[in-house]
Order: sequence, then structure tokens, then C-alpha cells
Amino acid sequence: MKIGKQLLKMGVPLAGVLMVAGSLFANGVDVAGASSSGQPSLKSLKGQTIVEASWGGVYTQAEKKDLWDPFTKATGIKVEAVINGSDPSIPAILGEQTHNQTIDLVTPLNPAIMISKGEIQQFPSWLLATFKKYLRPTAYTKNYMEASDTSTVIACNPAVMKKCPLTPAEFFNVKEYPGPRAIVNDPTEAIPMALEALGVPSDQLGGALNVSKAMKELKKIKPYISSWPDSGSQQQQLLTDKSVGAEIMWNGRAFVVQQTIPKLIISWSGALLPEPQGYIVTKHAPNLQATFAYFAWLAEHPKNQAKWVETMTYPMPAKNLNSYLPANIAAALPVGKKVTITSNLWDAQNETLLANTWQSFLG
Repeated sequence: MKIGKQLLKMGVPLAGVLMVAGSLFANGVDVAGASSSGQPSLKSLKGQTIVEASWGGVYTQAEKKDLWDPFTKATGIKVEAVINGSDPSIPAILGEQTHNQTIDLVTPLNPAIMISKGEIQQFPSWLLATFKKYLRPTAYTKNYMEASDTSTVIACNPAVMKKCPLTPAEFFNVKEYPGPRAIVNDPTEAIPMALEALGVPSDQLGGALNVSKAMKELKKIKPYISSWPDSGSQQQQLLTDKSVGAEIMWNGRAFVVQQTIPKLIISWSGALLPEPQGYIVTKHAPNLQATFAYFAWLAEHPKNQAKWVETMTYPMPAKNLNSYLPANIAAALPVGKKVTITSNLWDAQNETLLANTWQSFLG
């Protein structure tokens, strides 16, 4: 569902969310994202460096190999990374708040937070025309480009746990499914998973969540959780070194582990998929034109998108993406799966409540 429609349904005025100042950036691009001169020439941008706030680990390594390096080779525009494995939006938000932005683009844990704060840059009309030509119609808006949609799944190593939990209810049932566990350190994923374990229907989890009810269930299982990993690389490591047998984690990271532990079970029962997800451009991106050029190149190169997807098993927005993917990779994506849709917009509106509740819970 488009962000604008969702915000209107929730009573949030779009003017307040998306309105930006009228001052001009360099190279004829204003902060509303409209270029006065259309698409810039790549020759004029050669030698510039754009900065992406990224997740680190295999995620960023794949970006460099499959996306950034080929883009640099083709355009002469370099890409550098700032790593924050818990949420790449943190340095970007800090840059906006301190009026010293160094980040150009980011794949936030929850893009709706920066959108709701007016800390994003809209795409110019020429770039939207490129998106329309090369991307799925539902894979972009003026505010973000859908990419690396991450589902939260249950993964279990049968070599560690004799009886693997494959549903949220089974994961929270430590008596019948004993063994070391981990849950991703994020209330927006742990809370709806706990509610599913209590039998709350998936169609009731796409808006307001019963936080207090979920926290009661999480408090019961807390003594049996050996780790609350902050990053994707930590999630992987816990399973790889057999510190835990079962884990509530991101589907792409579970797939990476499965390449070294072939018997790892990845269960999609009760899997979560928050909306919206994807790339955003910071409101005061210091290398705005070059960043837009990167988005255009990315849209025009579905094969490079597919190479990244093969490593991470997160979708990218190309219209014909599956035609470039091995069948097993296409089948491992959340696209087409029966998943529980949760609301990143509700999470953003209740950011303080969730953060305070979670911090108090973890102690």
C-alpha cells in the first residue's frame, strides 16, 4: 500500500509529513526533489563520492561487489559505507538533527520514521519516469524505493535442538520445545511474534498492537532467551557457532546460514513482513545528484539487482527480477509467501512507547 494513502487513513496530514523547505541545493536540485534541469549528465558527476548508511557484514559486502563497484566502474562515481548494524538510519537521523548531514542514502530499519519526521528527500520527476520504466509499479513512491524487504522468520538447527519449533506458539513453548533460543533485539518484531504465539490472528496485526499483552508473554520466555542480537551478523553468528538452536531472525540472514548449515530449517509459519521498507534519500543529502544517478543506474540494471538478491535473499524492485534468479532463490523470497503484514507506520508513530517499553523489559 502506498505511504500517502496509509498516512491519510491514519489521519496524518501529508503536508506536515512531506513538506520541505524551499531553499536550493547545488546543481539545480531543490529540496522537494525536482530538478530544474532534468537528469544530470554523468560526466558532470564523475569523481564524486556518495555515502550510504548500510547494515554491514555480508549485506554491505554484497552491495559493494554487486552494486557499488559496477556502478563506479560505469560512472566514475564512488560509493562509501557508514555501518550501523542495528539500524543504518541512526547516523542519518543524527545528521539531520545536527544540521551536519554526511549520509546520502540509507535502508532504514523503519523508513516511516524518517518519512514522518520530514527527514527524507523526494525523487525528482525524471527519476520517477526511470522507475516507471524499469521497476514494479508497487515497488516505489516519491519517497522511497522498495528494496531488501526483510521478513522475520523462525530458523532452527536440528543438530542443536532435537525438537525444532516451527511456529510462534511452538517457539514460545519452552517446555515442549526445549533448547537455547534467540530473538532479534527489536520490539517491532518480537511483539507481533509474541501476539501470534498467543493466537492473535494475522489480520489484526497490521495496525495498533496490544503491547501490554505481548510483553506479558515475552516476560515468560525471557529467562530462556540466551541472546537478543542487535545486528544481522550477530544473528548469523549465533546459529553458525551453535550458541542457539532456534532463533527469531531476518529471513535473508537465515538463508546465508543455511548455505553453511544445509539442514537448517527456515519456517515461514507466522513470518512477519513490515511495510513500507526500502531505500530513502536523506533530506539534506550532500551528494544529491550523484545519489539520484545511482538510483537510476540501479533501476536500469536488473542483473546486478539479481546478483545481490542471490547472496541475501531479499527482494529488489526490478520488474523482471525472477527471470534473472535461480529457481531456489526466487522461491526463498518473501514475495508470494503467506506472511503477516505489520505496519511500519504504526511503529513510527509509537516509536517512544516501543523504545521505552523494550528498554525497561531488557533492563
